[in-house]
Amino acid sequence: SVQPVSPQRPSRHVFWWILVILGTMFVLDVTSRDAEEKKSAPGIERGDLRLAADDLPTTLGRWIRNGFTPPPEASQLPEGQFWWSHLWQYSNGELTGTVSFDQAEFEHWHDLTVCYQANGWSPKQRHVVEKEVDGIVWPCVVVRLQKENDEAALLVFSLFFDDGDPVDAQAYVGPRPSDEGFLKNLVSRMNNKRTRNSTVSGVRQCQVLTPYSGKLSSESESDIIDLHNQT
Repeated sequence: SVQPVSPQRPSRHVFWWILVILGTMFVLDVTSRDAEEKKSAPGIERGDLRLAADDLPTTLGRWIRNGFTPPPEASQLPEGQFWWSHLWQYSNGELTGTVSFDQAEFEHWHDLTVCYQANGWSPKQRHVVEKEVDGIVWPCVVVRLQKENDEAALLVFSLFFDDGDPVDAQAYVGPRPSDEGFLKNLVSRMNNKRTRNSTVSGVRQCQVLTPYSGKLSSESESDIIDLHNQT
């Protein structure tokens, strides 16, 4: 007859191996979380670029630089702030524009208009302007903003990949869900060869915000767009 075999207790060294494995998993988890937090903290450790006032010219056409605000250290930022911005101020005798270089680990097109809407601005007009800058066609979004108190401003912004190529403001398409299939991706590429996938590299943002009163002339709008393109 077959005798039932009594189950054997695991040996002591098995328990030690389990403890070692669990301990290793815990250390790796804590290390990865610390590394992720360190990576996401704004600043040079995250891969952000630190610029100086003189990285932009003192004079750009009719615009004269009269102010610069560097980004604060990560420890001085409000909790939860993930963007890191350099600010230059330019004036042309009639208008004052704030040039901002924004870094926030963007991976694809970022619609800056939404951020302004969240702060009480309403977009009244919006269009895309493409101008050749140093041999490159550079697209930027031009938005006329207004608040309920009749405060108005012109916003011009664009984004560029880490390799220096501009993000196409009209045709850029972020990563598509895999279930959309190969055909739609192929058609998208055929329709616009400049469309790039956001996994190519990181994206950084530039903007110029210029408050104005009354009616902004087309000449002034063109001047502000030129300021954006040059900076």
